[in-house]
Amino acid sequence: MAQAVLKMSEKQIKLTEQPDARADKADKKVFTTYSLHALMGWSGVTQENMIAPLWAKFLTTKSYDDHRLNIHRAMKVMARQKEMEYEHNIYFTDKMIKAIISMAPNAGDGIATFESAAKALSILQCRPNSANEVEEIKRREKAEKETRTGRSYTEAMQLEEGDMRAPAVTYRELRVCVSSFGLLCYVIYGVDCDFAIKVHEIYKTLLLPKVLNQERHFTPELCKQITWAIHEEKCEFFSTRLHPDDFGPGKTPQFPVSDLDEILYHVKHLSPILRKSFPDAWKDTVYAQAGTMAATLPPVTFQPQPTGPQPTFYQPLTLPTSTTASGGGSTSHQQAPNTMSNALKKKLAHLHSGIATFLRPFHIKFNGRVMLTKVLRIAKSEWSQLPTIKKYLDVTNNVNNLCYNHVLGHCPGKRCNRSHATKDEVTESFVLQICQLIQPGVEWMLQNEPAAPGTDYFQTGGKRSGTGPDGPAQKQFKGGPDNA
Repeated sequence: MAQAVLKMSEKQIKLTEQPDARADKADKKVFTTYSLHALMGWSGVTQENMIAPLWAKFLTTKSYDDHRLNIHRAMKVMARQKEMEYEHNIYFTDKMIKAIISMAPNAGDGIATFESAAKALSILQCRPNSANEVEEIKRREKAEKETRTGRSYTEAMQLEEGDMRAPAVTYRELRVCVSSFGLLCYVIYGVDCDFAIKVHEIYKTLLLPKVLNQERHFTPELCKQITWAIHEEKCEFFSTRLHPDDFGPGKTPQFPVSDLDEILYHVKHLSPILRKSFPDAWKDTVYAQAGTMAATLPPVTFQPQPTGPQPTFYQPLTLPTSTTASGGGSTSHQQAPNTMSNALKKKLAHLHSGIATFLRPFHIKFNGRVMLTKVLRIAKSEWSQLPTIKKYLDVTNNVNNLCYNHVLGHCPGKRCNRSHATKDEVTESFVLQICQLIQPGVEWMLQNEPAAPGTDYFQTGGKRSGTGPDGPAQKQFKGGPDNA
């Protein structure tokens, strides 16, 4: 890999590139041996052929669009391998990509400041972008390239003002952002990078049942404090650069070590993370993504919390009431049955308890059928977004062999050629991700989709017709294994 990835002399390593004057091309970079060993230090490896495979692609193209594509593809594969969540709607800016390739993951001198929080390698870069925001970023990047030589100081400062990004302010936003940032660090600096490992630990802590059940206690302030702590530790970790002499014969490199695990206690117990560098602007303002205006938030008021047992995420969805015609043209409402037949219980005995509880009304109404293709389409989600189980992922061919019909309900295929996971192989993280992904589609189908003939729900007057967001409920949705 050393020869294929990094064609180097003793003094320098150059990006493989051809002359091209197009505006979407990255500047030519020359990596010295000092930069190479800094990368090896951050990656926690002792040989250049152990650097993350993504650098092989970095060194064969200078197009920012190509870099963005390669980063996203690598993150998607890593998300499956590590069973982490991946935010698809991220637009990595040209500046961030340039900073990474230039071995400058920190902006400025590596001290955490509010002005540079969204620059270079930043957790704020892992917040999702809307289509309008992406177009605005592209417009600014084009303006920067076209005015690079004749730009005034005032114009330059105006372009800089748009770099600020809004931090996560809810538990779910924070969890996905942390996971995506961990994936980004993994694909750039490898699975041995200590900082990436510590970010992953924070993500796993956020998935603990104790933390999940307290989702509503994650205030915007706490989410921002966790985000800032990760940013500050990132600055400190990447400010340590190893020297080529640290890798000399007979020497054991002292790789940088992140102290990010010190906040795990605070994340687990939802306690404040007080940092002197925490920006005042995050205490009472929220910044529009890729924008320049700040709006003052009203004072936060805390309502008394209810006493008694608190609900968890895996509370069953509610079955809708069924409507039947009665004498005189009036209607009467009858609650659909909430009991499951013994035959159906036996059919679904293999399910993880979280999935069984969450989808219980869905299983009752549709007799255990999943209809995942239709559910995903209504939820405006894709098959590629579904979490997987590492055991059933063919990493070499990037093929997911998991049978989701079996994981979520009853698999009707007598000769199913996919893998049927046991309930013990299904993790809490998997359950959380897949339930949240399919919930919009499941809720719509509970309210609108005809019940399965022969079920108790159907016999009590469940709906026989309905229309979906994309047309009649009877419309065939192609593209998945549930069409049979």
